[in-house]
Amino acid sequence: MGWQTQKQDETDQMAKPAIKPTAEQLECFYLLFDHFNQHLFENRLPYPYFQFQNLSRCDGAFKPKVWIRHQEEEAHLILLSPKLIQSSDELCETLTRMMVHLEYYLESGESNQSSRRSGYYSQGWAERMKRVGLMPSSTGQPGGLEHGYGIKHYVEEGGRFEQAYQELPSDIFVWQMKYPYAPTKKPPEKVTYQCPQCELELKLVKLPPAITPLCNGECGYNKIEVPEGESGIVFIEKPQQLIFK
Repeated sequence: MGWQTQKQDETDQMAKPAIKPTAEQLECFYLLFDHFNQHLFENRLPYPYFQFQNLSRCDGAFKPKVWIRHQEEEAHLILLSPKLIQSSDELCETLTRMMVHLEYYLESGESNQSSRRSGYYSQGWAERMKRVGLMPSSTGQPGGLEHGYGIKHYVEEGGRFEQAYQELPSDIFVWQMKYPYAPTKKPPEKVTYQCPQCELELKLVKLPPAITPLCNGECGYNKIEVPEGESGIVFIEKPQQLIFK
């Protein structure tokens, strides 16, 4: 009897559908999108395609019409940094900001990723930000420029976004990061410097434009120290003579 019970338990466990963490977490992001779409955009925004990757200068990005389904239905892309999952307020602010980009594109056909003015935040975008309770500012504080390049934002106290955020369920995300997110650091960029006179070469960490490496080979240029751990020759008389290989 005990053996039959054990076999039944094993059969029941095998019958249970396997947990799909990625699908579960993505569903949470769509629930978050639904919440702000309802409270701030009157449910007018279509679902985007979410993608998560490290972004060098921001926490989020919007790109229109990146994905297409069966050569028919198009989807806009919202990029989010994985580190945002550690901070619900920053995540919600960034997502809402991207939703403003989506709304602005749907209404005007323009995106700040356009080739004509890439990275430029227009007055129309700024007005839509203020409408949802995110105040555009070049400083991230009251008093900054509302449109232009490099525009940040701050949350309007008592505004629509703050109210919608406060109504958000605290347990909306099923999965949480067990350890703090630490993006992999890229190794320093290295280039090969070559002396235009004696053609000696050395691979070094890329030097700032203000630093001019000089060759200490047999060609007679002034000497400078070779970085620790390297051996050989440091190059170049003039910055414009650098040859990158």
